[in-house]
Amino acid sequence: MIKDSPILTVRRKFRRPTDAQLQSFNKASTGFVVDSQDGNGALDYRIKPLVDDISSAFFGVAVTCQTGPSDN
Repeated sequence: MIKDSPILTVRRKFRRPTDAQLQSFNKASTGFVVDSQDGNGALDYRIKPLVDDISSAFFGVAVTCQTGPSDN
């Protein structure tokens, strides 16, 4: 058990991209997008679609977090 719980900040209100901005990335190559963000924002290669279909694709906004060492 953790003796002292960490102080967490939960941001509930933040700017999200517009539908037009999202659509501009619809056909973009993932590698190009990640490279343009200095290598940040890529999914782990082990994350795969549930359907083994080459036409499966997705894009959109993701809520992310950054954790420290030994954070279970």
